[in-house]
This record gives sequence, structure tokens and C-alpha cells, in this order.
Amino acid sequence: MSYLLSAYGIRSHHTLEEAVVFPLCLISLMYIGSFILKILSVWSSWAEHGDRQIDI
Repeated sequence: MSYLLSAYGIRSHHTLEEAVVFPLCLISLMYIGSFILKILSVWSSWAEHGDRQIDI
């Protein structure tokens, strides 16, 4: 298996880190940023239409 991976330029001792963990961390940062923006948007909308004013 390691011979097959090395043919494609993938070292077997870095496979899990480079192929799975790093891309998942980048994708999760993208989704977290989108989620935070959505929360702030809902909070801002609620503050405008509610009785209380909330400064963001």
C-alpha cells in the first residue's frame, strides 16, 4: 500500500494528517464563519424588530 501511495507522491506517515485532518480543519473554519455571520444577522434583525436595542 505504501508503494502505491508513494507512486502518487503521498508519504504514508503523513497521509492521515495531510489528507484528512488539515482539509477538515479548513472546511470547518469556513462553516463556523458562515454560522457566526448567520447568528449575528438574526440577532441584528431581532434587535431591530424587538423592544430592546442591542449594540453589536
